[in-house]
Amino acid sequence: MKLDENVHPLAATFPLIEGPEFDALVASIREHGQKEPIAMSPDGVLLDGRNRLRACRELGIAPRIKIVEGDPEAYILATNMTRRHMSTDQRIVINVMRGVRDLSIGSSRMYDKAEQVFRADPDRAREVLAGERGIVSAHNRCFPRPHRPRKPAAASVEPVKPKELVDLEKARASKRESERKTRDLIQELANAQDVKQLFLELSGRPLPPIGKRELGGSKRDATAIALLSDVHCETLVRPYDTPTGNTYTLEIARMRLQRFFDSVLWNVKHNESAFHIRDLVLWLGGDMHTNHLHEENVETAQLGPAASIMWIHDVIAAGIRQLLEHPFERIDIPCSNGNHGRTTKTMRAATSADHSWEWVMYQSLALLFKDEPRVRFLADRTAHQYHDVYGFKLHFHHGHEVRYGGGVGGVTIPLNKAVAGWDRARLCDYHFFGHFHTLIDLDRFAVNGSVIGYDPYAMSLKADPQEPLQLFNLIDSERGKCIMTKLWVGDRSKEREIWEKVKFKYEGEWRPELDQPEA
Repeated sequence: MKLDENVHPLAATFPLIEGPEFDALVASIREHGQKEPIAMSPDGVLLDGRNRLRACRELGIAPRIKIVEGDPEAYILATNMTRRHMSTDQRIVINVMRGVRDLSIGSSRMYDKAEQVFRADPDRAREVLAGERGIVSAHNRCFPRPHRPRKPAAASVEPVKPKELVDLEKARASKRESERKTRDLIQELANAQDVKQLFLELSGRPLPPIGKRELGGSKRDATAIALLSDVHCETLVRPYDTPTGNTYTLEIARMRLQRFFDSVLWNVKHNESAFHIRDLVLWLGGDMHTNHLHEENVETAQLGPAASIMWIHDVIAAGIRQLLEHPFERIDIPCSNGNHGRTTKTMRAATSADHSWEWVMYQSLALLFKDEPRVRFLADRTAHQYHDVYGFKLHFHHGHEVRYGGGVGGVTIPLNKAVAGWDRARLCDYHFFGHFHTLIDLDRFAVNGSVIGYDPYAMSLKADPQEPLQLFNLIDSERGKCIMTKLWVGDRSKEREIWEKVKFKYEGEWRPELDQPEA
């Protein structure tokens, strides 16, 4: 049977991409390979990936396939909800079919119309999914307004209403409109409280401790700890912006993140010769995007705040799916908010989650993997996350609350002071931080490096010009933290090749050679 001969009817409803979008997909698979497998049900029905299948056939390569258990329609709807080419009307209809009402996408009135269309004529709703018409058009087809013949003109001119009567009618109309808006606001508040409760159930509760297994043999249990932080995905760094030659674009950011997830799996497999590694703790440590925090960030950003958080959301989701291909029994994901994801001028101590792009992204990821029993998220509303691994207490924090103003002793002195203070509130064995873009591991506490690498801002702080690095540790079930490995996520030669292909998009009129004196 050909893969495309048995497509699920709901999946077939969504329009295929064409033209430049399809050409870009073909080029991406040709250069980087097929990252996301095609989804099929156990009985051979294609659920997702028609565009990838077409691209693989055009390239003459065999597509990667995965089998998806569970409700196929729920999977199709949840997967297509995150696609960027979906219109607002399509996303609203998807939510209606999933039984979700997300008012950040559309108004209550549009959801009401979509629900009426779906109940009255599901085929009309599928036309909206296919992009053939909008919700309003579908609603008008389902519920046409009765034709009302015009009233014949009055034989005589009606008398003019007194001003007092006109004012009274306007006041009554205004009151009706205010009452309607109040009802909508009450409904939105109720929906927001439902969403808040959902987030609490998904990611607001402590992670269950990781314990030892009775495995026997000479190997001990160990849990892998992988730190991912300080990505700053949308910030542009050109090769001549610093003396190190570090280069950073969206294309390079994607490559470095792929190398991070590849390196995590490589290190796990490498250490399985000495340990039973059944579990992984993946820390999402904040500053995943730079955001328009300062005026300079606006000038160096390749994407706006909303677009960049959607971009990094999709890349991390793909990385988690890649980790799930390994037979981990658990993947626990504690999430910390960075200082760059905020929407306020300064960080809030008690309500930072309410004003954080990253916190919203973490909740979306938790919702995306809510049906995967091996994945657990901890993305509560605090700045500090804790976990228990074999009785060893782990503490995660982005690091922005550590006050460092420079000095001979470096960042280790204020870090030691901060750790001592936090230990008085809750004693922990190991502390993990990000924020400082400098990889340091002093056993009891570790500071993660960065994915962006050395940039003009780091140079202005006189920071150590490190390569793009992230940190990998193992927690031995008996001896605690035992292995520290640097994950080298950069590749200078490949990054130079990428820059030569894309630099026309990022370079202005200035060139470094223009500043060189004539021979």
